[in-house]
Amino acid sequence: MDWTYLLLEWVVVNALWKGGDRRRSRSVRPDPLFPEAERMEIVQRALESGSDIRLIYFAASSGQETERVVTPRSLWQAQAGQWLLTAQDHLRGDQRTFRVGRIKEVRLLPRPPTPP
Repeated sequence: MDWTYLLLEWVVVNALWKGGDRRRSRSVRPDPLFPEAERMEIVQRALESGSDIRLIYFAASSGQETERVVTPRSLWQAQAGQWLLTAQDHLRGDQRTFRVGRIKEVRLLPRPPTPP
């Protein structure tokens, strides 16, 4: 049997099995198992539609979180395995590269209407 499948299954089972109490309140939304995948899905939708996104980004160089509005240009994977977003950063007025793993929150912004 494939070891990566077994490892993934073990991670999922352990993530779902928090503590001994399996009687969770239905009103509490569980933490997503793969939050980076959810963020990448929103970024991908923005790329396809040409929309901007608002994100909360943790800048490792300053150790601070900043709120940014960006126009995504490309989503790609580095050799080390991290997913990177290249985007036009409206705060800095320049094209920047963001590590998807450092994006804390992301929201798709409505696309402005095009003039007739």
